[in-house]
Order: sequence, then C-alpha cells, then structure tokens
Amino acid sequence: MPAPRSRRWPIRPISAVLAALAALTVAACGTPESVGTPTNNQWIFQQQIISSRGALFTAAIYSSIPGTTRTGQQIDVSVEVCGPESRCPAGQAAPAPATGTGVPATGTGAPAPGASAAGEMQAGALIDARLTADPPGHVDSTAVVTQPVIAKTDYADWQWTVHADRPGSFRLRISLTPVQAATSTPLMPATVVSQTITVTNPGKSSGQGTLDRLKSAWRGVAAIVGGVAALAGAVGAVIAVLVGIRSLRSPQRPEDANADEGTEPRRRDRRKAGEKSGRGSG
Repeated sequence: MPAPRSRRWPIRPISAVLAALAALTVAACGTPESVGTPTNNQWIFQQQIISSRGALFTAAIYSSIPGTTRTGQQIDVSVEVCGPESRCPAGQAAPAPATGTGVPATGTGAPAPGASAAGEMQAGALIDARLTADPPGHVDSTAVVTQPVIAKTDYADWQWTVHADRPGSFRLRISLTPVQAATSTPLMPATVVSQTITVTNPGKSSGQGTLDRLKSAWRGVAAIVGGVAALAGAVGAVIAVLVGIRSLRSPQRPEDANADEGTEPRRRDRRKAGEKSGRGSG
C-alpha cells in the first residue's frame, strides 16, 4: 500500500482568520491611547499638571487698595505675593517667628502700614496678576504681568494707578494665578482680591456745593464790575481826546475878533479925551 500523504492546510484562509480575530480584539478592548496609557496626550497633560501642583506651597497675599477717592485724583493700587520664608516688605512691620532655615516667616507677621492681609494662594510657580472689572477711569500698570515666586524665599509685587474721572462705586478685582512656565497654563484656579472704591464729587455735597457756588458768583460779579470800570475809563479817554481835537480844530468867531480889534481904539480915544479936558481946565 502506498504511504498516506500528510494533509496541507491552505495559507490564505488561516491568515484571514487570524486577522479577523485581531480586529475583534481591538474593537472589544480599544486602542492603547483610549485606555489611558502614557501615549495619550491628555493623560500626559494631566500628569504634568498634577506633578507641578505637588511642588506648590502656600504664600501670603498683601494688598493696598484705598476705599475712597475724589474725581480728578489718582489712586495707587498694589498687591504682593510673599513666600513663607521671604523678606516681603509688606510683612516686615511686625516681628515674625523664625523658621527652621533661620529666615523670618513673612506670612505670619503683621502687614506694613498701608497694606492689609488679603488671604493666601498657592505659589511656587510663575504668578500672573491682572486688574479686572470696570475701574472709574483709565488704569496704568507699572509692573510686569507675570513674575516668579518659585522658592519659599521669593516674593513679587504689582502696582497699578487708577485715574478716577467720574463719581460712583466701582469694584476692583485683582486675579492672581499660578501658571506653568512653558505654556502659561493655569496650575490652580485664580485667587481674587477685590475691593469696592467709592469716588465722590466734591461739588455734590450741600455745604461744599453752596460755598463753591458763592465763590463762583462772586468771581462773576467781580468780573462784571471790572469790565464796567474798564469800559467807563475807555469811554472817558475817548471823550477827552475828542474834545481836545475839536478845540484845536475850531476857528475863532468873528464877533470875538471884532471885539478884540475895537478895544485898543477905544482906549486911545479915552486917553485923548482926558488930555483935552485937562488942557481946557488949565
């Protein structure tokens, strides 16, 4: 008997079956990026933010925001973010307990004159500070928007000048946000320092308004009197000039000339008559 031949399976049907099984497995389990593996961009972003948050620390906030002002004046607004081991000027007014590093802890001291404690925030990163809301006029910033408070010995300050040009009550808001250095992505929600500013108009108060109105009326009367006096003087000067010119230009009247001419002959006749009477009597 001839030896039995071994059975050969076709190559193409086996490859097709394996490919189908692989496709079913992928469809059921999903792709590597969809199951939260390190190759997912969102997962990487989350890990970066979480890692950066782990390096943050609590910092003190001090602010100086006047509560009232008047129209036509300017107010200086400032805020400071102070690391717990920094020599922050706003926190140097009162002695603070020493820390393990031997550096005074600013965050536990009393604020300097003009500044007030405004809470705490998470620092240890670049801090973005912005003045928002509707101020009573235009605002000038005198500091860089983003400044570093990386170490616990760091501090940063920001200043703004608000020019008040209309009366009313206005809410100023200063937003402080720690951000990533490379992308400026916020690491934590913003910490907001807010203050209501009341801008008054001095002319609106009754006493001051009455005094201002009296002063204004007196200035008006004085201006009118001065104007009338000046006008009277000018008119008098004009009249004097006109009279002088007329007297220079007016000719002598004929009767006055005749009167002058007849005076001398009459005098001579009187002298002659006197002489004759004297001789006759002699």
